[in-house]
Amino acid sequence: GDHIFEGRTSPGMLLSSVMLVLGAYAKKELNHSTLCMQIWALSQGLMNGITSRFSSVPLRATHTAGGQTDSGITIAQALIALRHGRAVPCMRKVIINAICCLGLVFGGWMAGRTHKKWGVMTALIPAGALAFSATLLPKLIAPPSPMVLAPSASRAALV
Repeated sequence: GDHIFEGRTSPGMLLSSVMLVLGAYAKKELNHSTLCMQIWALSQGLMNGITSRFSSVPLRATHTAGGQTDSGITIAQALIALRHGRAVPCMRKVIINAICCLGLVFGGWMAGRTHKKWGVMTALIPAGALAFSATLLPKLIAPPSPMVLAPSASRAALV
């Protein structure tokens, strides 16, 4: 779940991206649409299971219904809190959900523009983005590691 936030590669997210590529291969090279859809559905189910396990912000990255409900509840709680002069709840999930929804809209728009030219191989774009998120992104967003003193430096500090 939290691999990417801890600076580690997420094997599950990487597997999900590979499955997107395999699904595109099944459609393009094997001409097997049903197999493609089954592989993609399994890929997205895996992705959903992983993102649902984020400890600080469980999030359904592959569909928006649950996230929209959670966001609506949080926004309502924030409005009530503001009305009564209390502190508003954390809006982190609302913001992340909004970004995911914008990504969904942008991805759909891009797919519409590129599908006629590239066909099913258009799936390689989100597969690449997911592979990036599973492998390189964790290193970019990892929290700084605590400074560890070398043994000789720690002895010198004690003297």
